[in-house]
Amino acid sequence: MKRLFIAVKIDESEKIVSMVTGLRSKLEGERISWVNSADMHITLAFLGNTRNDKVSLIEQIINEATAQVKPFEVELTGVSLFSKRGDPRVIYFKTAGCPELENLRSRLVKLLNSADLFSDSKAFKPHSSVGRIKKVTDRELIRKSVAAYSDTFIQKQQVNTIFLYESILTQSGPVYKVIKEVVLNR
Repeated sequence: MKRLFIAVKIDESEKIVSMVTGLRSKLEGERISWVNSADMHITLAFLGNTRNDKVSLIEQIINEATAQVKPFEVELTGVSLFSKRGDPRVIYFKTAGCPELENLRSRLVKLLNSADLFSDSKAFKPHSSVGRIKKVTDRELIRKSVAAYSDTFIQKQQVNTIFLYESILTQSGPVYKVIKEVVLNR
């Protein structure tokens, strides 16, 4: 079994490193598991634990879903929070509306669903996780720290490649191993 997901990689930039460093500094008293800026990505489909014999089928599906897709850009447009019952749980980079990304995700989901490899009824909200909040000690501090960057343009991200990753869980956080790279049509 492999814990798999399909994603777009986010290039590590000075702006990303600077913003994450600023957030970490402001929130150093909070229990947050920070995503390494070199590992940031936008998940298109989280497949979870998947049998090894299904990996080649997933690779074929990614090839089919991307066959007519040209490279495109995604804009990271600020920082926000996902909350659960009023408590902030995830700090993330927002994206501007990107029809190409949403269309690609729709094609992937349709093909994965038809192969019984994916079922997710949640609406797609493209984002890149920055930190997962383990325990909230100062809810207002978290909200204010994130709000300071809420409308800060981060970067334009050129999307030329789609990745199939294996997520290997360790005590120090997940390690992402590339299983397959699919370069978009040029």
